[in-house]
Amino acid sequence: MGFDDILNDPLLAEEIRRVFQRKGQPHPIDELEMMAHRAISRGEPGMGLAPARAPAPTGQASQSSAATAPQPRGARPPAFSVDMSMLSKLMWQYRSIVEFGRPMLRILNHRFELPESGEWRQLLEDARARIERFIPSVGRIDMENHPSLDWAGTGWLVDHNILVTNNHVAKFFAYPEGDTFSFFNHPVNNRRIRAFVDFSKEDARTAEGAKVEVTKVIYMAPGDDGPDIAFLELEPLPAGAPVPEPIAWASDEEVTSGVRVATIGHPAIDSRTGDLPVIEGALRGPPGTKRLSPGRIKAVHGETVLHDCSTLGGSSGSLVMSIESGSVLGLHFGGRPQESNYAVSARVIKDILGGIGR
Repeated sequence: MGFDDILNDPLLAEEIRRVFQRKGQPHPIDELEMMAHRAISRGEPGMGLAPARAPAPTGQASQSSAATAPQPRGARPPAFSVDMSMLSKLMWQYRSIVEFGRPMLRILNHRFELPESGEWRQLLEDARARIERFIPSVGRIDMENHPSLDWAGTGWLVDHNILVTNNHVAKFFAYPEGDTFSFFNHPVNNRRIRAFVDFSKEDARTAEGAKVEVTKVIYMAPGDDGPDIAFLELEPLPAGAPVPEPIAWASDEEVTSGVRVATIGHPAIDSRTGDLPVIEGALRGPPGTKRLSPGRIKAVHGETVLHDCSTLGGSSGSLVMSIESGSVLGLHFGGRPQESNYAVSARVIKDILGGIGR
């Protein structure tokens, strides 16, 4: 999700301006522009960054004037200090926009909370029935006996006991072996790593009977260049467990730039994620629990759908759906901070599922 994606949305950008005005605060972009102008007027090389200045001894040139003088060959450039108050304000502005324009909404009892944004609030409330029919079918993939991880990502039911997730998620506990797939063993105790799907991970607890074991890996995409997709077979679901709703797969014509979409997954803080304090603040509540994240399709490149919903590490394997129609558009598999997120298209999922006889 990129910062510009929110502010280039005319309705949201105007709403953000009204909300900040109502709170007696300057619009974030106005504030950022003022910060930039102040930095430029002071001759600083970057917004929030300034050459470190020490008091100059009497009779000597100041640090600022010395910095403009020709430097001898091999001289070290001036050290830079960070204007923490400015960076803190920048971080707050960015976090406010993320929380408002691309929220990660908590889910409890299979119902999502409503966002602060009136634009999103109305759109999501009107689509509540279409969205919430999928929530019980989305689960967190937990692991037992893995040497370093408790869980791997997200997956969702495409049939009564068939779950789709990412290939890179399945690789945490399984690997191809000839024409089949096997589970890894722990490198020390040699016990098999077991995988489970928890359909109730809406808070820190797990509801009784909502966690089922992965009994078989049906498919893992070959190589590293293919679609990031895997299919898992689960043990029979217990009584009361989620029964997958019939999936309406989006047509290629429906998957176009600008379509309003939402992901359902389990975002969690990942130290590899950029802007960590901002995202951690925007996440709120327990990480690794089920969230709904609205956004838009940015573009479609062949078999890959680009979107700007807020996602984190645990979001791998999230369902991507159209808010307007309720059809499934793709399988989220990754992203680059401040650029875009990526999903395997619905057509690819459907074709592979049909090819393995499901």
